[in-house]
Amino acid sequence: MLVVIWAYTVGGLPEVRTAVLGLAIIIAGVAGVSLSFADPVLGDFIFPWGFTTATWGAARAIQHRARLTAELHEAAVRAEEDREGQAARAVPTSAAGSRARCTTSSPTPSR
Repeated sequence: MLVVIWAYTVGGLPEVRTAVLGLAIIIAGVAGVSLSFADPVLGDFIFPWGFTTATWGAARAIQHRARLTAELHEAAVRAEEDREGQAARAVPTSAAGSRARCTTSSPTPSR
């Protein structure tokens, strides 16, 4: 169980190079433990490596999605600020334009 927690922790690191290095260290550790058994078989290596790699991959996917979500949120905030800035600049222009139309319009006929 501890190996799975380590794999998840290492997989969640932001840098891919560090995460891959951590996975290699964990797999080497699992191999060392498996080799210490009295009669190691291939399953002693494949089974824990599979769980370790799957957990590491899940952590990488979650970390990647979290980073994309943060970038998307930042882009949305910037877009909203741009829209607010454009709206603030557009309001005085349209107000001045409507005042100009009011003063240049022809007078209404008298009764």
